[in-house]
Amino acid sequence: MENSERKDSEIQNADREEKITEAEKRRAYLEAGDAIVSVDRLRQAAAAFRDVRNWKPFHNPKDLAVAIAVEAAEVLELCRFKTNEEIAASIKAGDHSFADEMADVLSYLLSLADVLNIDLAKALAAKMKVNAEHYPVKLAKGRAAKYTEQRERPEWKRRSEEIDSMILRDNYAGR
Repeated sequence: MENSERKDSEIQNADREEKITEAEKRRAYLEAGDAIVSVDRLRQAAAAFRDVRNWKPFHNPKDLAVAIAVEAAEVLELCRFKTNEEIAASIKAGDHSFADEMADVLSYLLSLADVLNIDLAKALAAKMKVNAEHYPVKLAKGRAAKYTEQRERPEWKRRSEEIDSMILRDNYAGR
């Protein structure tokens, strides 16, 4: 009996070590940084973190959106009463507050994308295309004004009419 119990214990330990090794591999992959880690892998990691803790019932679109806003406000709070130079100096000195709060925002954003089944890379690509139409380089370069404010300028008014006709054409083509 002792022999079989020892064997069962060894098998359980081996299984545990294998799981730890897999977890370490995943953690090392995620720690590799932006240049290597895909958005989908980050989403999967956030979902796994949530699921292991049985938090899925609490991760609904409204609450996740609220959490994103709260965490984004914490990023904003780090900027309060500081100049851009002071912020840069604190980060250079090793302050991880910005990274921590930005990671919280990203974690909730990834969770929201998971719950709503939104591919963030595709959503960003589509949004960048729309932004490129709203802010053509020739007219927007070096200007901070929103495109709706710029539309009053003659060169933007012409471009705005072109964009509106393109949108109408693209939305109703083939109908």
